[in-house]
Amino acid sequence: MSIRRFFQLTLVQLTQWWAFLHFLFVMTFIPMVILTSKRGMFEDDPSLYELFVGIYGNFLALLPGGEIAWGLALSPALWLVLWITTGRARILPWRK
Repeated sequence: MSIRRFFQLTLVQLTQWWAFLHFLFVMTFIPMVILTSKRGMFEDDPSLYELFVGIYGNFLALLPGGEIAWGLALSPALWLVLWITTGRARILPWRK
């Protein structure tokens, strides 16, 4: 296997996992907001999840279109790019 082919496969796998993990993040965001909405009233420390949301949200805000648009559209956009370039969307990245 050539180095170029290795990097292509690695990039495809990383993109598949990024789309899947982003989808999980979006699906757990609303329940976490509901479950932790009263948490900040008595404590000043943010949870690890809240820190991750802040950092990842700042990253998405750098992209053109805004944080909310990319938050909802990133996984489908990545799956569409994967489908166009490889012929398979691979929504579940561990399946071949």
